[in-house]
Amino acid sequence: MIRTPETLLEDRYRILRRIAEGATTAYYEAREQRIGTRVAIKQLRQPDNSDATSLTPAQREQWHTQVGQRVRLLADIRHPALPNVHDYIVNEQGQWIVTQYIPGDDLETLIERRGSHAALDDILGWLDQLLDALAYLHEQAQPPFVHQDIKPGNIRFDARGQIVLVDIGFLQEHHALFPHSQDAYTAPSPYMAPEQWTAIASPPAPLSQGERGVAQIPSPPAPLPQGERGVAHFNHQSDIYALGATIYYLLTATPPPDSKQRLAAQEQGQPDPTRPIHTVNPLVPATLGRIIQQAMALSREDRIPNSTAMRQALQRVVGTSAILPHAPQTIIVATDDTGHYRTIGEAIREARPGARILVRPGRYVEALLIDRPLEMIGDGIATDIVIESFEAPCIRYRQPMHWYAACRSMVVRHYARKMTSTTVRCT
Repeated sequence: MIRTPETLLEDRYRILRRIAEGATTAYYEAREQRIGTRVAIKQLRQPDNSDATSLTPAQREQWHTQVGQRVRLLADIRHPALPNVHDYIVNEQGQWIVTQYIPGDDLETLIERRGSHAALDDILGWLDQLLDALAYLHEQAQPPFVHQDIKPGNIRFDARGQIVLVDIGFLQEHHALFPHSQDAYTAPSPYMAPEQWTAIASPPAPLSQGERGVAQIPSPPAPLPQGERGVAHFNHQSDIYALGATIYYLLTATPPPDSKQRLAAQEQGQPDPTRPIHTVNPLVPATLGRIIQQAMALSREDRIPNSTAMRQALQRVVGTSAILPHAPQTIIVATDDTGHYRTIGEAIREARPGARILVRPGRYVEALLIDRPLEMIGDGIATDIVIESFEAPCIRYRQPMHWYAACRSMVVRHYARKMTSTTVRCT
């Protein structure tokens, strides 16, 4: 059963809206009734097919046990780039995982809104945070704990503009119990590692009823020879592939070819259809692009082995003593209280040098003084973001201006005393 707005889960969580829905999952925003906090709830449902209806009690117990073990491990995790788990509920509609709600946009929405790739410095900062989170996540269990669903849509901004990796997946657990589910993918996501795709696209032969009742999810094996890819299981290197594909998208604003296409080209002796990153975005150094694409190697033997190795490789390319530069401070301005501030002037006064101020659609009647290096960027359609001033110029810069400041993707209007106006579009 899909929960509808205003319904209650376990008399405690009031569903506010459905965020997303998949074949076996649904994702909701809800409000906890005791103290009023917003939470995110992920529902895991069994597939509606013969595999599910013929489940033995032992199988159902196995599914609940395996998911429960994974959730309990998540509940002990504390990392700024990973959401906290608050509660876990099992009832006749499935399993419900209650986590910290992350209110901001995701990276896929950010790129779609911009219509172009993200800034390289921003991506390097995000990548450093994600690699740190993955290193922490993978070391929480043995074999390593795998996220299973890294993609731009699962990387969100919190209220402070920092990124958080949300919606940890259960694909391996689901496929092990329901290998012939009708909900199986017909094509892989561009961010799905080839071993994930081949595992679910080539399910094993059906087991007898008695055998299925005691089937266990195998631990991920060592990398398999090229000819045995079809029976490979995913491990932490599947997350490395997904992260590499995600960064490819952020650097190019184009999803990479999915692993099904790439495997088909390889088997036919054709070149990899994945274009080198620096040929799509000339601002990306070729050496950096090669690291990202090594993370996306089809064979795990050729892929970067873990997040620590990837950080070290990036450190050598960046050529600094630090691992990577942190993402610049990001401040969001919105007239509807969804940002950090309601006025641009407040944001400028609180901004650190080098900050990025994202201005969401609205009308801002302000005369601004920019007295530090920063970027002020319209976060939406430029004509929907208007700065107006009726006396002083809309934007002034404090001299001497030996630093860099930028204003783009918004409209600036200055109305002079004689009721004439000057309109400038910052691009």
